[in-house]
Order: sequence, then C-alpha cells, then structure tokens
Amino acid sequence: MPAAGVALAQAKVDRYRTGLMSGASGNNVRRPRRAGRRVVLLCIAGVIALLASGCSLKFASAGARCSKIGDFAQDGNYVLKCNKKRRWERGISVGVADFLACTAFKINCPPPPPAPTVPPNLAPDISAFTSLRASGSTPFTTALFWNISDAPGTVLTCQVNFGDGSPVRTISNCDNLDDVATTYVAPGTVTATLTVSDGSLQSSATTTITVLTAATDPYNITIRAAPQNPSVTPAQQTALLAAVSSAAARWETVIRDGLGDVVVPSSGPESIPADDCGLTGLEAFSGPIDDLVIDVRVGLGTLSDGPKGV
Repeated sequence: MPAAGVALAQAKVDRYRTGLMSGASGNNVRRPRRAGRRVVLLCIAGVIALLASGCSLKFASAGARCSKIGDFAQDGNYVLKCNKKRRWERGISVGVADFLACTAFKINCPPPPPAPTVPPNLAPDISAFTSLRASGSTPFTTALFWNISDAPGTVLTCQVNFGDGSPVRTISNCDNLDDVATTYVAPGTVTATLTVSDGSLQSSATTTITVLTAATDPYNITIRAAPQNPSVTPAQQTALLAAVSSAAARWETVIRDGLGDVVVPSSGPESIPADDCGLTGLEAFSGPIDDLVIDVRVGLGTLSDGPKGV
C-alpha cells in the first residue's frame, strides 16, 4: 500500500492513543474511562495499521511463546497479540479485523456479488413452415401452417407473404394454432414467406408452392341408379339419389383434373354385364368412362342414417 495509506493508518493509531474522538477540536479531549478499553482500541488500530500497510498476519497458536511484545499474529479465527508475558493472547476475531480494515481503508473486502446473468434475447425459432397442399390447378386454394417458439411469455407477430403479389397477412399474438388460407389464380411457382418477430429480433422461413394451369379435362362422376327397391318409398329414393349426386359434384370440384377415358368393352372379362354387383335390374354398361361411374341402389338397412332414414 502507498506510504500515504500507512501514514493514514498510523494517524488513526495516534488518535486512539490520545483518546481524541472524530470531530473533536481544541482542548475538547475525551479520555477512555478504563485502561482496558484503551488496550482494545490500540489492538484494533494496530491490526488495521498492519493490514493497511499491506502486511499479512503470520500464523501462531494462542498461549504459545512470542518474541516481541506488541506483535500481532493470527490463529485462523482470532487476532493474536504478544502480551507482556510474551505469550500469544487472543483479541478480536479475524472477521472483525477484516471488517474494520474494509470499512476504514477498503482493504481485505470480500468480492462484490456477481452481477445477475441476463440471458441474451434470441430471435424466434421457426421449426416448420409448410403448405397443406404443395401443388394444384388454378384456382388453387391451400392453407399455410407453421411451428414457432420463443422464450416463455414472449408475444410474437407473424407476417405471411404469399408470393403472388397479394397483400401481406399480419397475425398478432400468433402461435402454432394459427394458419392462413389463400387462393392462387395465376399458374406458376410461388414462394411464400413467413416472418416472425418478437419486437426486437425476427426470423423468416419459406415454402414453395406450384400452381398449375387449370385442367382442360375436368373430373367427371357418372351416377347410375338401379330400379327402385320395393322396401323404400319414392320420396326416399329421390332424396338419396339427390344426396349422392350432390356429393359427387363436390368431389368433382375437389379432384378437378380429369383422367384419360377408359373404354369398357361390351363383352369379355373387363365388361360390365347387367345386374353387376348384385344390383338387380341394372343395365349392362359399355363404352367410355369419364372418369368414374358409380352404380347406386337405394335400400333400408340397420344403418339407416341417410336422408329420410335411408
């Protein structure tokens, strides 16, 4: 420690020795009431002076002989002072001595506690971004899904650019339960982009979608109805055939792209004879199929959950 520190420590020792109190002036002198107090103060001041001068206390054992009266040592727990009998005598604890040295001269102070560790803010993670359907003919409708994550409690904002020039869709407080649907009307390959932001950082992911030209050959379903079953009423027959035709029309819009026609011969193993599939009264079929033929016979059974109990 610099000489100024040693001088300051020695001045403190002198003040204790003369009995001056902090802030006293002139002849305003306060004497210790008992000699024992003076000895304790001198001991404390002496230890502080040693520590302030950069010296460390050597180790000794209480009660053991010492060579120089007034020397200081320590036994690991207490400060030892060489008394008039040249024996090491316990004084203040080492902890108290360190506290006084830290308070008076800012030495032997314990290290400050480490600053709290603040985890760095990381950009949101996008583990998946995909289209429900990767390709289809115009007009092509699909939905985009994603799987995203960030630190717990983080509010995320999602933006979806569909890649076809349509307006960007923004979803506030978005999570993995969200999705967006869109319809592509122009053929070509488009790249949809998902951008996820936590307000400070953001991440992006893309997915490619192929939009095909509208099919020139639409998908067709032909319904052939067998003669009415005596077990059903005309109203039941009409209702069920209408329901089947409606379902077929919906499937035609979903499948869209037609297949090449298949020609069914009038005879041979690939022909469709009359009463085929056990449907009595159904006529034989021959000629082209574009694209699907469904033979229907209305009847009542144990699972009568169709229209009008059919």
